[in-house]
Amino acid sequence: MRPRNSVRRAKKIVRVQSVTSCTRPEFILKPIALPKSSLDNSLLKEAISVNKNRWKANASKKETYKTYMKCFTDGSSNIVVTQNNSPLGSNISYVIGNAQLTVGTELTNIIPMTFPGPEMKMKTCAVVGNSGFLLNSKCGKEIDKSDFIMRCNLPNISKKYSMDVGEKTNLVFVKPSLIVNKYSGLRDSRINFVEDMQNYGSDFLFTAFNHLTHTNLAYKAFYTMDDFATGQSILFLNPNYSRGLRALWNHQGLASKYLSAGLHMTSAALEACEEVHLFGFWPMEMTVQQSYFEQSSQESKVKEVFDLKMEFAHLLRLHTNGIIRLQLGACAV
Repeated sequence: MRPRNSVRRAKKIVRVQSVTSCTRPEFILKPIALPKSSLDNSLLKEAISVNKNRWKANASKKETYKTYMKCFTDGSSNIVVTQNNSPLGSNISYVIGNAQLTVGTELTNIIPMTFPGPEMKMKTCAVVGNSGFLLNSKCGKEIDKSDFIMRCNLPNISKKYSMDVGEKTNLVFVKPSLIVNKYSGLRDSRINFVEDMQNYGSDFLFTAFNHLTHTNLAYKAFYTMDDFATGQSILFLNPNYSRGLRALWNHQGLASKYLSAGLHMTSAALEACEEVHLFGFWPMEMTVQQSYFEQSSQESKVKEVFDLKMEFAHLLRLHTNGIIRLQLGACAV
């Protein structure tokens, strides 16, 4: 029998450092004011207007923003749970609820000593969302030429879509609800899960400690991959990093309790990469379908709790300031 880590209820959760010492860069001081009643139309007009201007990177603003981020997140070495930042005997506080997990030998044996990201010195990173905006975009080649490619929630990257979304993947962010809805919690769909995972790259990032119910699912995924000796790695998102990101975006005016997988990946890319290019981020469903690929009935039933439209508004602001590049149209062939 595999050993179990000790989970207990905590009266107090470790908090992110006080934001009073974190100074917002001047270029994001002004609040984003968009009318809630016509948010889709306002965002659409803004995106069209922004896309008319040639995008240009701003190295100075990018460095200023990265320094601002580190005030909340402690840098890219803190993105995943490692033996360095979560040693044996230490406590991990869940993002949701007041439970804590004491790190035991089981967790220590399945997490890396350090996160390799910072040492990789990645120059160009692509973060690929799943919006139907990608259909007929011809962005596949542009995505695949990036040094590091991140995707969200096990998207379809078959030949059918490769011209628009590319074929390569290095890291996939996986939400536990997918394991429940698509693979029956890995009770009887282990082979299907492993076969599907073979379509992607070497690493997967699971939110094992967002909620108490996520941990067992993430462990099941790890042991399934280990049992089949796939050679792929499952990493666990550090809940301290998630809390730091929530504080960071709240500090910029994004009043949302939860952040999407796309915003998590974009934030991580900003810390670990020199250049960040976003594809498939487009929340206006009045113009395109929600996802570029057909989802199963179980997947489509999952209710999202993120404010994707306001997240997009904030990403647009980073784009106009030359910090990230949002692909707002078809790619040049």
